[in-house]
Amino acid sequence: RITSKITSFTMIQYLNFFVFKRSLNKIKMNLF
Repeated sequence: RITSKITSFTMIQYLNFFVFKRSLNKIKMNLF
């Protein structure tokens, strides 16, 4: 199904964004 593919892709993108933000915050904390 195309819709399920789009949904899973969106979820993966969202998760990646969330993890990226968290790692960014960790790096900032380590710097300061």
